Amino acid sequence: MSFVPLRMGYEKDWDMDKQHLSAGAGCIFPSFAFDVAFRQNLDWVSERQLSFALKFFFDPYGA
Repeated sequence: MSFVPLRMGYEKDWDMDKQHLSAGAGCIFPSFAFDVAFRQNLDWVSERQLSFALKFFFDPYGA
């Protein structure tokens, strides 16, 4: 589905000896989009991140 992006990822930080698992989803409309993402540290369970993004699309020429 082109208007509902889903994603999942894994990151291994060799320098800090950390592993992260992330997942996100969003929704895209003609004039705006929003996104939610979650990131979990697999080594330290208490380390988490939750993020939100809101995007607006401006078309000054009305195309």
